[in-house]
Amino acid sequence: MAAAGWLRLGFHAASLAIVTYSVVWLRQLGMLAPWLVLMFTMWGLATLGAFLCVALVVDVRLLRGGGASQPAKEQTNKLWAFTLQLHELLFALASFFAVIVTTIFWGLFFYDRELILPRAFAFPALLNHIQHTVP
Repeated sequence: MAAAGWLRLGFHAASLAIVTYSVVWLRQLGMLAPWLVLMFTMWGLATLGAFLCVALVVDVRLLRGGGASQPAKEQTNKLWAFTLQLHELLFALASFFAVIVTTIFWGLFFYDRELILPRAFAFPALLNHIQHTVP
C-alpha cells in the first residue's frame, strides 16, 4: 500500500510541475494575456492545477497515516472531510474540462487547423500537447 501511495504522490507532483511549467512557458513566450481567462483551456488548466495541489495534500496525509492529537481530532476530521470533498469536486471538474477541451480542440484541429490554431501563430507543439492533451 505504501508503494502505491508514493507512486501516486510522485505522479501528482510531476503532473503539477508540468502544468505549472506550461503556464510559466506561456508567460516567457509573452502569450499569457488577460483575455486568456476567457478560454476554456485555461479554465481546465486552473482546475487541474487546483486538483493536483489538493491531491498532493491528500497523498501526504494518507502516507503519514493521518494521526492527530485527541483534542484536535474532531476539528481535524471536519477539515479532512472537507479536503476529501474538495478533492472529489475538483477531480470531477478537471475531468469535465479535460474531456471537453481535448475533444473540441483536437476535433477542430484535425478538421481544419486554421480554425483553431493558425500556422502563422508560432505555438510550440509540446506546449500545445500539455494544454490540450495532458488534462
